[in-house]
Amino acid sequence: MAACDKFVFTELLRPQDDDAGASARKAQKELKQDAKLANLLRTAVEAASDDTDWAPLTTVGSTIAKQAPEFDARNYGSDVP
Repeated sequence: MAACDKFVFTELLRPQDDDAGASARKAQKELKQDAKLANLLRTAVEAASDDTDWAPLTTVGSTIAKQAPEFDARNYGSDVP
């Protein structure tokens, strides 16, 4: 039997009006200073990269899901799940 390793905060599923969505999104400067996010992305890209140092985005996403199941791109201003 497989265990669930993907959890979704239901608050993220509700459509938000423009004002609430804008205030919930982090500014680009704030994202650049988020060391935990940068390390997660760096580690995932390194793990997914091939001999030519290219990493398919789907593989990076799968790696992130395995390393940090609580990660959701919508918390960082992206509408892509």
